[in-house]
Amino acid sequence: MEHEIENKLSQIINQVKGTDAEFCAEDNFIEQLSMDSMDIIQVIVAIQHEFGLDFFGNQIDIDILNEFGRLADYIKHNAVQAPLGSEL
Repeated sequence: MEHEIENKLSQIINQVKGTDAEFCAEDNFIEQLSMDSMDIIQVIVAIQHEFGLDFFGNQIDIDILNEFGRLADYIKHNAVQAPLGSEL
């Protein structure tokens, strides 16, 4: 379950940046991939769509977005729908 979330999150990030990077929990993927504000917005929108989250309606700590593992945990605990073809 958790690995499915991490895998889907990696796919989303890599699709936005056009890369095939791998991430560990402590990685600051925003810095690692030199993401700009438009990249970050695209990742947020894709996460919201994929997992049924509302980042804009809920104030979240920016540190959650800065660390791959924290973002995956946030999704795990707050998602309202599973990634396609999986169950949370």
